[in-house]
Order: sequence, then C-alpha cells, then structure tokens
Amino acid sequence: MKRQVAIFIETALAQTELEFSRLELFNDEKISVSSTIQNISDISKIFTDYSQGFTIPCSPTNNAIFQHFYQNDVNATIDYQKRYNAYIEVDTVLFRRGKIQLEKTNLKNGSADSYSVTFYGAGVSLKDYFNEDKLSQLDHTSLNHNYINQEVYDRVTIDSSVTDYDVRYPLISSKRIWQFSGSVPLPQDNCPEWFLYPTNNSDNIGDNAGEIEYQELFPAVRVASIFDLIEAEYGITFNGLFLTSDMFRKAFLYYKNKEKFNFVTQPKNVTFTVTGSSIVETFPSSTPAATTPVPSPYTSFNLTNNTFNTIYVTPNLGGASPQTYGTVSHELQITYTGSLPLLSNCWLDVYKNNVYVQTFTLISNLGGVFTLPNLEQTPNNDVFYTFKLRGALAQTLTFSFVYTLQYNYWAQDAFSNYQWFTYKAVTSFNTNNVTLTSFTDLQGLAPDMKISDFITGICNEFNMTVYSKTKNVFTFEPIQDWYKKGAVIDITKFTDVTSIEIERLKLYKLIEFKYQDSESFINKYFLESPANLTAHGYGNTKENYPFDGGEYKIQSPFENLLHTNFGNNLQVGYCLNKDFAPYIPKPVLLYMNTLTTLTAGDKIHWHGLPNTAQYVPFGQDSEILIQGGIFPLTLNFGVEISSFYNVENPNTLYSLYYQSYLTNLYNPKNRLVKVKTILPVSLLTQLQLNDRLIIRDKRYLINEMQSDLTTGDVDFTLINDFAEVNPIVYGVSTPSGSVHSMAILFSNGATQVRVSKSANASNVTLSSVLFTSEGYLKITIPANATRTITITLDSDFSNGNTETNYIIIEQ
Repeated sequence: MKRQVAIFIETALAQTELEFSRLELFNDEKISVSSTIQNISDISKIFTDYSQGFTIPCSPTNNAIFQHFYQNDVNATIDYQKRYNAYIEVDTVLFRRGKIQLEKTNLKNGSADSYSVTFYGAGVSLKDYFNEDKLSQLDHTSLNHNYINQEVYDRVTIDSSVTDYDVRYPLISSKRIWQFSGSVPLPQDNCPEWFLYPTNNSDNIGDNAGEIEYQELFPAVRVASIFDLIEAEYGITFNGLFLTSDMFRKAFLYYKNKEKFNFVTQPKNVTFTVTGSSIVETFPSSTPAATTPVPSPYTSFNLTNNTFNTIYVTPNLGGASPQTYGTVSHELQITYTGSLPLLSNCWLDVYKNNVYVQTFTLISNLGGVFTLPNLEQTPNNDVFYTFKLRGALAQTLTFSFVYTLQYNYWAQDAFSNYQWFTYKAVTSFNTNNVTLTSFTDLQGLAPDMKISDFITGICNEFNMTVYSKTKNVFTFEPIQDWYKKGAVIDITKFTDVTSIEIERLKLYKLIEFKYQDSESFINKYFLESPANLTAHGYGNTKENYPFDGGEYKIQSPFENLLHTNFGNNLQVGYCLNKDFAPYIPKPVLLYMNTLTTLTAGDKIHWHGLPNTAQYVPFGQDSEILIQGGIFPLTLNFGVEISSFYNVENPNTLYSLYYQSYLTNLYNPKNRLVKVKTILPVSLLTQLQLNDRLIIRDKRYLINEMQSDLTTGDVDFTLINDFAEVNPIVYGVSTPSGSVHSMAILFSNGATQVRVSKSANASNVTLSSVLFTSEGYLKITIPANATRTITITLDSDFSNGNTETNYIIIEQ
C-alpha cells in the first residue's frame, strides 16, 4: 500500500511551524532518504540524513513558495543559496527534521516543469549556522573581566571549588625560559649553542628577581563557555549529559593569537551627540541638487544607531550631456578633541556595514586628525559607517567628526553664461565621552579558527556524535553513550530473510590519532629524543590491526602543548620555539587540574602580590570523578608518561572514547550484513540510528539505512553487535571508602529512572533516588567490611514498559 508522504518547508517570513508551507509532490515520485551517523567508511566524521534528490512540480503552490526561481527578473525575498528548515511526515507522522535545498528548475518545451530539491538532516544543518564564521566573531562580553594584577593572580591560585572561573591564566610563558631554583626545562647540552642559562635569578620564578608579572600570561577559556557563546550568537541550544560533566567542563582553549601579550581594552562604540554640532545638509533652492530625491534636511549622523551615512547627490547636476555632468565628493575628517597627552596609544577602528575597514592610531602625545576621503554614495543610502575605540589603558576620549559634501555643477551665472559652480556643505558632530575600561578583549585574543572546525575538533576529541530531534536544538553525546541509549528491537518478521548479503568488513590496517605539530621546544625535544623510538608527537598514537586495508588518520585541529615539571609539583608550559623565540601556536586544548601545593616549602614568586605555594595546574591531565572513583584523565590520544604525575597515564582519549567502539568493529567474528525490510509506519518513524536490531538470533548496529518513504522499503547495512546491553554491570573493587559518579542515561523512550540500593547498603549515600532527566548519580561509600552492594536502576517508558539495570560494587 502506497504511503502518503508530506514535506513542509519554512516560508521566508515563518516564525513558527504554523507558517511552514506544504510542498506539492508528484503522485509517482520516489522519495528515498539515507540515514547514518557513524559510518565504518569514515569513523571520524558525523553523518546525517540526506535524500537522493527528488523533483516536485512547478505548481502554483510551489511557484509561490520558491518565488518563481526560474525567472531571474523576479525580485525574490528568499536567498536561493541557503537551505530552509523543513520536515517530512509519513502518513501524518513526523519522520525527520532537516533542511531543503533548491537545486534547479527543469524546463520542458520552454515552460517550467519541475523543481529539483534535496533534503538534508539536522546534523548537516548545524554547519549552516556558522558558515565561515570564526571564534573571534563571537561576542565575549559575558566572559571579559578586569585585567589587573589581583584578578589574574586569583584566576591562577583559587580552586574551582571556591570560584569556578570560566577564564583562567595557565602558567605558560611566551617571553622567558622560566626556571625554578636550579631546575631548568632542558639540559644545557640540549639548548641552542648560543644560549646559556643566566647565572643570576632573572628567570627564576622561585625568586623575587624572576617573579612572574601578570602581563606575561595569556588567558584560557572554558570550552563549555565557548559553546555557550555559540548558542547565544546563533539562537541555538546544545544539549547532552556529557556537556555537563567534568570530562568536558575541565577542558579549556588557550587564547593566544599573537607572540607576546600586549593588553588592549575592549572596543567601545563611538556615539554622537547634538551638543556642539553644526548641521548644514540642506541645499540652496537655486542649485540643481534641490531637485534630487533626497530628504531635506537629511541627517547623515544617526544618533539612534550611531552611524554615519553620506548624502546621495545625482552626478549629472544641471548637465545635459556627459561633458557637463557634475562631480560629487564626500569626505569625513575625525579629530581627537580631548587633552594631551593621552595615557597610552589608542586605536579607532572603522567599520563599513559592520565589516572592518581600517584602523587609525592615536599617538599618546600627539592625538590625531584622520581623514576618510572619497566615500561611497548610494541611491538608497544603504552604506553606513560605525566606529569603535580601543586603547592600551583605561581612559576617556572625545572626538569631532566633520563631514564635507562638495559638488561641482554646470549652471548659468547672473549674465546667463554657463559655467562651473562649486557647492560645499559641511556638517560637524561631536561625540559623547568614550570611556575605555581595563576589561579584557577576549574576542581580540581568540585563536584563528572557524567555529565549524572548533565544533568538529571537540567532537573528534571525545568521539561525539551530534543529532537533532527539535528545531534549533542539538544533542552532543560520546558514541558509546549514544549506543547505550538505543532500544533493542526485533525486526525479524519485517525482514526478507530469503535475501541477505554477508560481506567482510573492509577495515583499516592502521588508524592514527594525531594532534597538530607543535613548535614548542619542549615538544621538539620529545619528538627528537632517542627514547621516542616511534618518533611520534607527544600524545599521538597509532593503532595497528592485522588487516590488509588502508591507513586512516584522525587529525585534530588542536595543538597538544607538552609541559615540564620542576619536580616540586610545579608544572609550566612554554610557547617558545627551538630558538627560544615566542610563536603563535595552533589552537591549544588544555585540561585544568585541581588546586596543587608545591613541595619542600617552595613558592611561586609574583610581582606585587604575596608569593604562593598553591596554584591550579594546566596541561594534559586532570583528576576527575568517574565511575571507578577519582582518576587522572588525559587529553592525550595515546599512553604517555604524564608531565605532571611522572607516570604513564592509561586513561587516554582513545581508551575512554574510541576503544570500545573499535573493539566491537574489529572483532574477528564481525561481518557487514545487508538486509531488505518493509517496516510499518509506527516503527519507521520511531526507529533511531542507535537502536540495536535483532534478526533471528543475532544483534546488530545500524551502519546505514536507506528508506523509501512511499513504500516503506528499508534497506539496512548492519554490523554485528557484541557489546553487553542488559543488564549494565559495573564491577568496582573498593575495600576502603570511596566516591563514584555514574552517568544515568535515558534509553530511547524512557521518562524516568528510579534508583534504589540493597539492604546491606544502609550507610551508602545516593545523590538522588529519582531522575526525570539524564544526570550523574553520585555514590558515596564509607569504609566497611567486605560486601557486595547492588544499586538498582529501574527505567519507566512512555509505552508502559520497564527496564532494569544494575550497578554492582564489590567492597
């Protein structure tokens, strides 16, 4: 039986789903949608739904929706280069949300016959929000803070349990080769021949002579906070339990896009005032300009939007032929009108239609007079200029803006002789006080990185998938957590068991996980060390498999900055190259650790403030509460000797987020299975890509599904699933007291999870006994004699079903 497929697209002015318009379809059109998220052909990429492309008729309804695309003389209000929100229904039941792209119009016998369109799933549409935008274009106002010695000091020395700063200052030097007493980052023999460590204490941060000055440090911004900025900028929401975890929230991005830190204030908007202004923008009635279609008077300085526009004047003033056309010129002169000297140099930035154009520099002892000549004019006055001011110190400035409009026109004089006349209109506006503060300008320090590359890079770090079930809402989850939430569905009765293909998995013989190459002399020393037998970059790894396939590389966009430890719990980093010169790194990802105390009574010496024995370290490692207790996790892909703990750290990105998925994939018993099914609408529209399918006595993961929406035919490409599903059992050996954190994940369709403990666990504390949304269950276990504790997790589902899982703790 043929199914009724309906496709709805958001109209140009739509604000709610009530304003979506239904596209008219051909009766015999086949609409096929391919769905996949994690595909074995490219394990580092996030896939989504897409259609094969289909045609719809050029009916009056569709022509109105697409505004007669085939007629380029129609002034359409939609941008045909963009994709528009859409959703698909099958027999009135929602199937998928995503976006529609208009590809082309097909003509027959000179008349418009059909439109070709493509449907893209919501995962692809996430990138559509960002285009080529960069991190530096995000509004960082909510994260900026007072840039003074005490504030930076606090963000180095105060534990997150006291103040959980979203911006901190890692101890990374971009200026000096810090030492501590007799400890140095490299042996003298491994330093450049020209370099000798100073014999005094000028670089010894454990001595007053080498104390740290706060201007030496660049900030680092919490990755979760950058996600918040992206949400605010584009009006979207990011969800996911993992985004609330310390595994994610302790990750920071180093904000360094210049070699040395030179403080510059936040940009402040220049605003205009009528006080002291002189407005001359009317034209004498005897001039030809008086007849041009320009309001008179026309205010070129807009005090509401604080913009400046030129006045449009027709270029053929009085002229009857090109030889007698007039000429028009526009000039803006900007003069600093405050007292001298300024406290520091300042910079006046000019923007044209909100796009940066140029910067004028105010010299502290000279001020400045600047000119913008030959400014553009347009008939609709749709070119506007705005101005922002920055400085090296907090201070207050004022300016005068003088706009000169001059034109020459051909007209008769008093004796009826034709000649050239010149008319000049001069308008002067003053500005309000522009007050610069000592707040940071994080936007100006952001790494040179596209937002889409940042999101993709973070997903690759933690092997996260992204999906959307609601408009403008995107959920991020590590792939193993996403699979855990899938339902187990038996589709045997819907499967054509007479036609099943079983293929070998075409897998890679080598998978490489690699960070960007670092120029830091510490990283170079590690790379070239004789002890590094594989000559790999710090934190990188290669996983070899006994197959004949090709090689695959997962390339992180981040740099992995290796730190050094002075042997007293003090760890620092260096953005200095092999010549000990500062460099601009690739975007650096860091983990924040817990407040640490230096040993042997050592203290970090800090200019102008008390020396401190405590600080918050940054690097690759962080102590984080997970299911087994508190363990140091690392941002390294492979096992390395931790620069902070000085022992190998096995809790790597690979072992935590990739290993279980790849172990199942590379199981010698695994096969690629292709089956044909006909699914009922109720199952087709509810099936999720993380659901596990049972056919006869075997369980599978969905690698890809191809759905013909009009017939219900679904072709699956499946891989065997050997992972444990029910019950989930955690075996934790803990003879003494301990604390554990367990992720409470909702399986597809779950509405709540009830938590209870066994009778012998009366002194065990549970952070919650009922979860109505996903969260973390904190289990606190006091010291006790040997016992087996059972924590029961009962899930209730919207269809009335229940499911039970267990956490088993051996004490």
